[in-house]
Amino acid sequence: MKIAIDAGHGKDGDPGAVGPSGLKEAEVTGTLAGILGNYIVCIGHEAYLTDRSLYSSERAVKAAEDGCGLLISLHINAGSSQARGVEAWFAHGNEEGKRLGSAVLGVLTAETGALSRGGKG
Repeated sequence: MKIAIDAGHGKDGDPGAVGPSGLKEAEVTGTLAGILGNYIVCIGHEAYLTDRSLYSSERAVKAAEDGCGLLISLHINAGSSQARGVEAWFAHGNEEGKRLGSAVLGVLTAETGALSRGGKG
């Protein structure tokens, strides 16, 4: 399967969330996209990194046009100091996406000990 990986943010210098030390979400998602891409190749699939100069909606369209069967968009987000954990978002009504999101959450929480905030449609 050809899997698109979208490192969230980056369009027109959009850094996403910025941490107290100045670390930008776009930097973290870029690194994570490379790691995930290598993993996807290692398990026998084709990794496709989206063009960060495009808006997110354009990235999804381009990935579909280029034959990707799945798109994973990476975001770190920021919130109040009480916000903790990981979420998996999927297209509303997409049962396959919902199942994949649930599986990803299971792996992330098992491997990192992070709190699951559940799947979001």
